[in-house]
Amino acid sequence: MNRPVRARRALHCALPVLAASLLLVSAAAPAVAQTPCDASGEPLDAIQTRHQLKRFVQCALVHVEAVGWTQAVDDFQTSGDWLDGAMYLFAGDIDGAAVRFVAGSDIAPGTDLSDQRDANGHYYVRDIARVAGEYGAGYVYYRNRNRTSGLEEPKVSYVTAIEVDGAQLFLGAGAYPLDAPGACPAERVRAELVATDRDVERFVKCAAEHLRREGLAALAAFEADPRWRSGPTYLVLLDLDTLVTIANAGDPGLRGKNRGDTAHVPEMQRIVRDYGEGYVYHRRRNPATGAVEPKASFVVRVSLDGRDYMLGAGLAMSAVTGSN
Repeated sequence: MNRPVRARRALHCALPVLAASLLLVSAAAPAVAQTPCDASGEPLDAIQTRHQLKRFVQCALVHVEAVGWTQAVDDFQTSGDWLDGAMYLFAGDIDGAAVRFVAGSDIAPGTDLSDQRDANGHYYVRDIARVAGEYGAGYVYYRNRNRTSGLEEPKVSYVTAIEVDGAQLFLGAGAYPLDAPGACPAERVRAELVATDRDVERFVKCAAEHLRREGLAALAAFEADPRWRSGPTYLVLLDLDTLVTIANAGDPGLRGKNRGDTAHVPEMQRIVRDYGEGYVYHRRRNPATGAVEPKASFVVRVSLDGRDYMLGAGLAMSAVTGSN
């Protein structure tokens, strides 16, 4: 399936009070004013947090109330405001989990997906119906094929109950968290593929997950494996307290040296201590070109065996300022 033109959708909605998270609507509700979701310019594929996902589904509820179920369902399946690649809405019957629609797919309305399981054997459609039916709204966790990558990845969906012409339904949408432990496939998270700020954040967080899993034995791979080192993209690990370099794949000669006298390193320490992760801006020699260039390094805190470290990688400033 071809990926639709990149859509933008508001995540900040002027929401009415929805009693017990349950919206009662008529399929043919009269069209009123536009859905009260302010245009924020937020691309759908930028939805990553549970809060963003919840707001997106709540905006969909508001749209249903504004234009009626029939029109809203048509919009959800055709409008770039609601459908973009791996971000889409779905709905089904709480009793029986028969599909009402899955936007952007060829799944026919009425299809019974109650026996659908993910790779771990989890009956996730049943779970979606259970959470919406018993609790009104909530999050469901499962693995599913990411339409954008074609890979099966960890997914988080937010679902809510909605009553349409007397029928009890669930309405929801899901996202694939880029930094989930199971969302770091080598074919997608590689040094050579780092081109934007979102790429470098995912790269560093996946490296941090690998480091936590393998311990300091992971450093050999960070310095030699092309997955973790390619051209201007490489990983650096420093002791958070002493600022001694533990590994620097771009300049191995710095290993064991204290970097406290280098201006951007104490700034990394400050940001990681106070915020856990963030960007530091500095100038650094690009090992791919030999030139000293403006750089943005994304760093995160990693704790191993009672010690705290800073793990990071950098990106050319042109990539940071030119990406979403």
